[in-house]
Amino acid sequence: MFERQDPQGRQSAHGEGRSRVEKEFRIGAQKEGLPVPRFREATAPEQRFQADQQMAAGYRGERTMTNYLSAEVLRIEPAVRDALIKTLDAFESGLIRHVEPTDLKPVDWSEPYSHQFSGEFNMAQWFMPHKCGTAACIGGTAELIGGLGPHTINAAKTPELYFLFYPDCDAEYHGIKVEHAREALRNYLTFGDADWKLVLGEED
Repeated sequence: MFERQDPQGRQSAHGEGRSRVEKEFRIGAQKEGLPVPRFREATAPEQRFQADQQMAAGYRGERTMTNYLSAEVLRIEPAVRDALIKTLDAFESGLIRHVEPTDLKPVDWSEPYSHQFSGEFNMAQWFMPHKCGTAACIGGTAELIGGLGPHTINAAKTPELYFLFYPDCDAEYHGIKVEHAREALRNYLTFGDADWKLVLGEED
């Protein structure tokens, strides 16, 4: 019921799916006469460790918008960047917890319903409406706490944003925890790539 649909089929063919998406973005850019996007190489572990230490040392519950790559560099709208930073703040502040679909009480669809942030996370579905609120993935959470409105973020804006929301990993989406999402989102905002394989310990 709550299984999230992966539009590129990456849960069944991870590496091939990523290569296909990146190729499609390049072809699309060429057809439109736009610059061909470059895809970031993995950051060296020691560099990432130093950056993470600096982030942890500087975090005091308030995040400035200058600690991360700009919206221009990320190639996303400023409002989306701001919403993702607010989402990371919520992850790091302990305001969001992982839930399973079986933990949620069904919605009474006979009554009016609107998505409301309730501090619940599950990567398997953009939104999981329930009686007491809405559980959501990274993108859905960003829309809710960023005030963007449901289904307003274009996940296909860039390959890196797409893979932030649809991880190229072996793990089942519903098993991805808040701490994993936090690290992947910080990677994306800091380095431009979620690097899910590293976050989930799947790198060779």
